[in-house]
Amino acid sequence: MARILSLHLLGLLVLSKQLAAATTIPAHRYQLDSYPFEYGVASADPLADAVLIWTRASDQANVTWAIWLPGVGDFNSPVKTGVTNTSSSVDYTLTVDVTGLAPNTDYEYAFETVPGNRSRIGKTRTAPLANDTSFTSMKIGT
Repeated sequence: MARILSLHLLGLLVLSKQLAAATTIPAHRYQLDSYPFEYGVASADPLADAVLIWTRASDQANVTWAIWLPGVGDFNSPVKTGVTNTSSSVDYTLTVDVTGLAPNTDYEYAFETVPGNRSRIGKTRTAPLANDTSFTSMKIGT
């Protein structure tokens, strides 16, 4: 009886390892960004002169943001910059409404909690002006 029980336990152990191996997601597919920006960055709601930029800064209260023209500026020489406060009451997420931008223009942006502790660089684009007749389509990704 003990031998049969041992064989059943061994079979369950082998089966559980096979199931675990079959359902394991490769680590490279879903790696988080570095602390405190584990959830990366995002942009949304492009207008001709504004765009929303977002991040989550784990356990950080003050976050500096910057937006710049690719190939022209960087975090230290932005078109616009500011400091935004966040807290546990909003799960340390923050959304910045960046206004005063040029229409139909590519931008890059990032967030920083302390010098050198910076998020990945995000890319966004403002919408064209409503009367821009050269505009025919816009791709929006998720």
